[in-house]
Amino acid sequence: MTPEGKVKASVKSALYGTPKCWAFMPVQCGLGKPALDFLFCVDGQFIVIETKAKGKKLTTRQLHTKAEMEAAGARVFVVDDAMSLKRAVDCIKGFAYNSPFKNIVADNALSGQTETKRRSTTVEKEKYTIPSKLDAVSKGTAMLQKSKTKK
Repeated sequence: MTPEGKVKASVKSALYGTPKCWAFMPVQCGLGKPALDFLFCVDGQFIVIETKAKGKKLTTRQLHTKAEMEAAGARVFVVDDAMSLKRAVDCIKGFAYNSPFKNIVADNALSGQTETKRRSTTVEKEKYTIPSKLDAVSKGTAMLQKSKTKK
């Protein structure tokens, strides 16, 4: 499996079975409008993931596609390691599990922050589960870390 293939497998593993999540991996044949690796609609939110092998950069065409998607309101993540996977999955799980902090989690994820900022709210702590603590995230992160140690 290629290094990028391992990252794709980790994304699939971390998000498998997520409720309220429609996922699609387009097969690019050079025809039609370009897309990135994963397209998600999660509780009405358009979220996109482009996977890369560690250290690889987006191509000019991918940068253009990313900019177009963001201009249309999409949240676009580039996943190439365990931390970037965690950020993307936190965002998706936040919307899927209808977290009362989902917009904060999404904004923090896009800005690269790892801790969820908390603001005063009437929501009880017991009803809120931080998406990053979900089992699927741990499984996906573990897969990425295993693939790095085998090199």
